[in-house]
Amino acid sequence: MAEHERQKRYVSPARREALRICAGMLVRLVDVVEGCHRLTLLRRAAGVDEWDRDFAVFADMSEEFDRLGAWEGRRYWSEEELAKAVPNGREIAARARAMTERGCHSVVRRVVAEADG
Repeated sequence: MAEHERQKRYVSPARREALRICAGMLVRLVDVVEGCHRLTLLRRAAGVDEWDRDFAVFADMSEEFDRLGAWEGRRYWSEEELAKAVPNGREIAARARAMTERGCHSVVRRVVAEADG
């Protein structure tokens, strides 16, 4: 199969999903923790180099969240439970949003440019 066809069939849908996640993270419809995890998992399917600067930030943040441990299943927790488990969780999420914002904008621009070109 020609590289162009391979990209169209497998890589393009993964890149569109990355675009959707990044755009959602920018407008806070996608949780930053969940977004970083999902983008890290999508990297290979999207045909992105493992050292890609934007995706490396998502992977780094995903790893940091994993180290906290308490983030797993957090969407089912009350605000009180989350505050007890991760006392500075809001600050961590705010810092993560700030650190990933540039990467999200970059991914959006890149995927849109590929679609236009």
